[in-house]
Amino acid sequence: MHQDTRPFLGSVRRFLPSGRIHDDEFFSTLLAIDARPFAAHPFAVLDVETTDELRSLLAAAMRHGVSLTFRGSGTSVCGQCVAEDVLVRFTGPAWRGINVLDGGGRVSAGCLARGGEINERLAPHGRFITSDPASIAAASIGGMTANNSAGLSCTIDTNIYHMLDSLRFMLADGTLVDTSDSGSVSAFKASHAALLGSLTSIRERILAAPELADTIRRKFSIRSTSGYSLNAFTDFSDPLDILTHLLVGSEGTLACILGVTLRTSPLKPFRGTTLVSFHSLEYAMTALAELTDVCPLHAGEFIDDMTLRWLSIIDGFPEGFAPTGEISDDCALLIETRSQTKEELETSIAALRNVLGRYTLKADNGFTTDPAECEKIWNIRRALYPASAGLRGPAEYTFTEDYCVPVDNLPEACHAFIRILHETGFEGSGVSGHAMHGNLHCLIPMDLSDPSVVARLGEFIERSVQTVLRLGGSLKAEHGTGRAVAAFLRREWGDELYGIMQEIKSILDPAGILNRGCLLNDDPLCHVHGLKNITPIGSAADICVDCGFCESVCPSARQGLSPRQRIYALRIIAGMAARGETDRAAHWKQEFGKMAVDLCAADGLCTTRCPLGIDVAARIRLMRQDALSAGQKRAADF
Repeated sequence: MHQDTRPFLGSVRRFLPSGRIHDDEFFSTLLAIDARPFAAHPFAVLDVETTDELRSLLAAAMRHGVSLTFRGSGTSVCGQCVAEDVLVRFTGPAWRGINVLDGGGRVSAGCLARGGEINERLAPHGRFITSDPASIAAASIGGMTANNSAGLSCTIDTNIYHMLDSLRFMLADGTLVDTSDSGSVSAFKASHAALLGSLTSIRERILAAPELADTIRRKFSIRSTSGYSLNAFTDFSDPLDILTHLLVGSEGTLACILGVTLRTSPLKPFRGTTLVSFHSLEYAMTALAELTDVCPLHAGEFIDDMTLRWLSIIDGFPEGFAPTGEISDDCALLIETRSQTKEELETSIAALRNVLGRYTLKADNGFTTDPAECEKIWNIRRALYPASAGLRGPAEYTFTEDYCVPVDNLPEACHAFIRILHETGFEGSGVSGHAMHGNLHCLIPMDLSDPSVVARLGEFIERSVQTVLRLGGSLKAEHGTGRAVAAFLRREWGDELYGIMQEIKSILDPAGILNRGCLLNDDPLCHVHGLKNITPIGSAADICVDCGFCESVCPSARQGLSPRQRIYALRIIAGMAARGETDRAAHWKQEFGKMAVDLCAADGLCTTRCPLGIDVAARIRLMRQDALSAGQKRAADF
């Protein structure tokens, strides 16, 4: 239960209009959902349009001890935005601007600009941002920066941390800093000399203890978003540089990221993509090593046998790759190379084909150089998380893990995870990931409301953690820390470095008002507490995993509910009905009618972005039809 919220909300009403304060359970619940398996129950969702409003909100939170969780597009899957008290959304045009700088060499964007939109603006300049999560078309750049998102082809040295040029952020005390503005920097260094001095002191302590510095460098030699970006202390000497790079990957627990300027990379216009299938993971990994030796690869994705079964339900899945019979050690590699000229591409493809020709492949669809056909292959891979819904039950949800190990240890890690999945009763789950980076994902369809299943999930996670740490890996590679691995940070980093993370939090957020419970959490079981309880609604919508890909094209999402919010609302209403909560369900149904049924554009655009083709608009049209009286139906027929 939340504390008495009236004093805080009374303060907020002095500077926010009532239309941007959502404290009814219906709205606060639905506006807070994202792709994570954790249920959020904030007592309010607040929309801010200006930095003055944000500063006033931070002051009110400080006075009343209220935790604020900042929200982007809600595509994260690991519990970065499980708001304990208040969820903050950024609305209006102030946060969406995109400015292309230096002929595309840099790009500056407000926190709500979507990654896909930024790349569209950069495309005429032949440039792109190198962070490329599967959700890039829907994900906001503020959230991508807060998570230090990597993605399918992003290398360690081209992630947001390394491509950062400048940052615009607001600290918990309301101080606005823009590191691209010399005046802002000078004022901040003068007003916060003590804070910056504390960061310098931490750096000196780390460098004076070689074992700590070596641990940090080793941990960040592979993909890692586990905990704070402690490599900022070994990579930079200027305390402001340390601070800005600490904020990358901090998940809104240290400051609020309002805008970011990134260096970009050349967009190589010619690409060749293929999907090939091997009879064993070892053969695939050996082949990939040889492929990377003969030419630069843009990406090398591996997909195990079970995951291929999931993806085979996607429209356009290539023939010959759908597994049959019993589960095997077969796997597929999605390989792509890019070049500046057509001739360079032809040379690279020839070299890659020569390597693949030395292996007995189970299936091979050949290289395609048609950009549209390349995108079809990639869209299948990008749909992996939502596609996992296709083989789960209507009351199940997909829990995902995101680990990284040194590339040489990847086959051992994959086999270990598959064995652990089988031994813990999740034999229907698969393993896939970014083979070039040693980054793997486990997707587990499960009933989050069944305590025995959750207990088995806890066993799987515990054994997986032991495996990753034994193999010198990181517990989060690219999805951010969130609630998913917060309980294991001390074990991964050791007491001293974990203590430094706690010290960083106390320096930048002494009152603990920023995203409380995220990243640092004292609950040893926070990764299996507070999970979603899904009630089936008896339709194709049961396979929705709340990914949010639909929201970017929904015409009514900003005025009413988005497609995923409509589905989630129907699930909650069904749960209320099953429990006999008549009055509560009646209120939700009334609000649903106004915000979901009446305001739906019913054009089906959401279907074009949903990887599973869920047609929410069709369901809404049926609900409108069912609501008509007999007389209205006769008139319509006439």
